[in-house]
Amino acid sequence: MDRIQAYMIQLWKNITIEPLMVIYYAALNVMELFRTDMKLERFCRVINNHTAEECENIHDHENRYILYEAQKQDGIFGIMEYTVGDIVPVIMLLFLSTWSDRNGRRLVMLMPLVGCMAYSFTYFLAAIFTSWSPIILLIGSFLRSLSGSHMLFLMGAYAYMADLTSHGARTTRMAVLTALMSLGSPIGTMLGPVIFNAADETWGQSAGYQCVFGTATLLFIVTFIITFIVVKDRPMVTNIDEDQTGNCFQMGWRNVSGLWNSAFKKRPQNRRMYILVLVAMMLLNICAIPQKLYVWSQIVLDWDIDDYSPYWSLRSLLAHIMILVLTPLIRNTGIHDCLTAAGSVGLKAIKTIMMTMVSSPSGAWVLWATVWMPDGLESLAIRSLLTKVCEPFEVGRMMALLAVTEAIWPILDIFLYTIVYNSTIEYWPSAVYVMSSAFGLLVLALLLWMRLDMQKNGMDEEFEKAAAKYTHMKNESVGDLSKCEQGEDSNNLEEKSSVTQNISNLIPEISVKEDVNNQESNETPTIED
Repeated sequence: MDRIQAYMIQLWKNITIEPLMVIYYAALNVMELFRTDMKLERFCRVINNHTAEECENIHDHENRYILYEAQKQDGIFGIMEYTVGDIVPVIMLLFLSTWSDRNGRRLVMLMPLVGCMAYSFTYFLAAIFTSWSPIILLIGSFLRSLSGSHMLFLMGAYAYMADLTSHGARTTRMAVLTALMSLGSPIGTMLGPVIFNAADETWGQSAGYQCVFGTATLLFIVTFIITFIVVKDRPMVTNIDEDQTGNCFQMGWRNVSGLWNSAFKKRPQNRRMYILVLVAMMLLNICAIPQKLYVWSQIVLDWDIDDYSPYWSLRSLLAHIMILVLTPLIRNTGIHDCLTAAGSVGLKAIKTIMMTMVSSPSGAWVLWATVWMPDGLESLAIRSLLTKVCEPFEVGRMMALLAVTEAIWPILDIFLYTIVYNSTIEYWPSAVYVMSSAFGLLVLALLLWMRLDMQKNGMDEEFEKAAAKYTHMKNESVGDLSKCEQGEDSNNLEEKSSVTQNISNLIPEISVKEDVNNQESNETPTIED
């Protein structure tokens, strides 16, 4: 009993930013589905000039042609929102990651929260002023983009956790942080409909939207306050050569050039080809993820938020549990990363092929039957392969390259899916998943080819040698973090910079897509379709 009590006390002392991350994810997810519904209603009533009664009952069968029209317009709006919201955060990440190594993490965590507050408050105002065009909502996306958005916040959060922990405990603490904050997704998903339905029954639909977006804004404010109180700027080591570091802008441009040089430089044993193919597979895998799921379920399954919310909450919870269970099992059994990724991609391809055949509400069993699938396992395996193919000192650059390309790629991704969905929505809305299946099968073929080619080139033995070499280098070069805190290890700043770049390894795995109509899932489930 004493040991359990001591363990619980130690666990309580180790809690830092985990609670605020749960609240943050709940705030993101509480409003996601309602963003889509309110935009559809505004396109219907304000842009297309249908009656308020028709637009409030847009999901009824007699109004199906109105829903088709509004969903097409919302798809185009999503392209604009992605374009406005994604480019600036990528640039800010490249520059502010280096700045935060010197000046601390508090500012890079507070800035995005201000943008999130502005974003949700824009929707709150739009819910009050019912005559506003949905195009005004792009202002909120732009303001959130200027603040660094979700990507910068996660970089700061993981870097702050890295600052607090020793090198040996860092991976475990970050894994725990990821697991705990993922609880915010189902919490927000279930909380949103409860708030909306209570307000809708009492004051009407407009009040329901106001309460949902108001709740999201309040949760972001609470997150901001907790972050301001909890996150302290720790003293950063600055006694290293100026020529080695330069200012944050010089380092930013140096980071950009270093990414591309690392990707395209010549390497032995087909390693350059492996790197380029792995990056390509990561991007193709984004296209293989089932998208437009919520709006598709409205058309094909006759679902609304009350139907979709329980499904998504269960799916996000089970998918994350499967990842936590399967990852150590795969590691202990020694299954090759290529085969791990191939298995996950193959399951996803089977799911999307089945979804192409769904044409009525009776096909909802396909979603429920596949709710357990561990989406995102293939991305973890591909990232693991990438770190093994490159040199140990290039891991940060490789992960940063993935972060940048994965942030920009969805603009093309949503464009392709929007064109296909809008073209087939009236006669075969499930056709969009033919494209998902094709991309998934292509990634599967590339993974199997890479496994055979690596086996042919003897890469497995090279991986083992590289792992042993990296472990030796790490033990020699990495000082104890506690010594750094006492000023005894001035070289630890280089490790912190590497940690910040390696945050890119985690950012794509838990990112929340900016539009609910764009993607069903990423590595850590959020409310995306």
